[in-house]
Amino acid sequence: MFRKQPARRETLFFFLKTRFDENLFGTSPEYWLNLQRDTDLWESLDLHRDDLERIEPLALGMVG
Repeated sequence: MFRKQPARRETLFFFLKTRFDENLFGTSPEYWLNLQRDTDLWESLDLHRDDLERIEPLALGMVG
């Protein structure tokens, strides 16, 4: 029924020429790094929530 056709030269050239993250999604590498950093922070806060809630702030007179 269907025959496998080779990819067109123009299609291959497009994928080789363009940067997948920036040109197809309109994002930069920094976007993905920031997204990963935010996700890591969120997971860490969730994992250590009990410990973080027990931390008491220093009084202003004790600093310095």
